[in-house]
Amino acid sequence: MTFLISNRLKTIASHIRDNVFFVDIGCDHGLLPIFLSKTKKLKGIIATDINIEPLKNAEKNIKAHNLEDQIKTFISDGLQNIPNNKSDDIVIAGMGGELIKNIIEKWEFSKNSSKHFILQPMSKHSILRKFLYENGFNISYETPIIENKKIYTIMSVFFTGIKKKSSHIERIIGKISPDDEIGKLYITNELNKIQNILNNINNIPKEKEKFYFYKSILNKLLKLI
Repeated sequence: MTFLISNRLKTIASHIRDNVFFVDIGCDHGLLPIFLSKTKKLKGIIATDINIEPLKNAEKNIKAHNLEDQIKTFISDGLQNIPNNKSDDIVIAGMGGELIKNIIEKWEFSKNSSKHFILQPMSKHSILRKFLYENGFNISYETPIIENKKIYTIMSVFFTGIKKKSSHIERIIGKISPDDEIGKLYITNELNKIQNILNNINNIPKEKEKFYFYKSILNKLLKLI
């Protein structure tokens, strides 16, 4: 039986290592675990969700592909019920950056250098990056993609224990390179957001300091592209 999988999910799948235990947090319809079971050699696959209805949808799709023996499903609030010894590559995708931050922050085993987090925030990228940098996580690289005319980033993250202060530019664009065509579009999109902020606070006396702050960020980003 064939099934549709988006370019976003295919790109996320490409970040998963071979011969590992894989976990999908917030699995929705279970398409990523199904795709991986057909395309990757993995030690085990776990698909979870915090809500029963999405998990039922995933279980229905898994059953339709006769993969019940390969993909285990259960309810979990983020990483709360995930066994430490059955979780090497962990995808947390399709949710806000602040929620992803909270999920990682609450899990006892997240600060383990053997864990590979593949993160795809839908919003609040800067909040997530700030948290990662300041709590000893290293963003190895980021892959920007376009889907349905929206630009997303997929982060490959490991815990190193090395905490660092992050600049505003690092929080805004992370490891995205302007040398890549989609990367340049990502940075341009962030530029437009900052320009909108400037337009809204221009000529407001009490926002003068804020205006010059964002103006300096805008100028630094312009130099990148």
